[in-house]
Amino acid sequence: MQTVRIVWVPVIVSLTGLVGTWVVQLVIAYMQRKQMRQIELHRADASVPLKPPPHPVTNFFLRLPKFLRLPKFLLRFARSAFYIINPLLNLFFLIQQLRATRPLTRFDVFAIALFTSGLSFTAAVLVTDRLVWGLFKITSDTMFRLFELRKPPERRGE
Repeated sequence: MQTVRIVWVPVIVSLTGLVGTWVVQLVIAYMQRKQMRQIELHRADASVPLKPPPHPVTNFFLRLPKFLRLPKFLLRFARSAFYIINPLLNLFFLIQQLRATRPLTRFDVFAIALFTSGLSFTAAVLVTDRLVWGLFKITSDTMFRLFELRKPPERRGE
């Protein structure tokens, strides 16, 4: 019975990583859409400030004492950390499952499948993230140039 408890720990860690990834991706997509709406509103009416007021969560973290705040380099690293830590954890737990000398159970098969899918999911998210980011940059640059062309020549700087 002790082996079943030991096997659950990596499964819970992997599931938490997968769910956390989905939540973070949804929050980032929401924030990007909110920013794009703010930019479009500023383009329509220049009196609207481009920088929106800070989010309540941001205000909460800014009120924390300095020693409790995360350093900026860690915040910048957080996005890349998923692509480094998640595969390493899944690989570690997968190797641990494959090297086990006990008889194979249904739960072991489930854990091996879960860790393998965790590795595949991380690779898929990495590729999708890079593709979406590239498409976002291309679209953003194209829209900026189109808006510049819509302006009269005297406002374009020609």
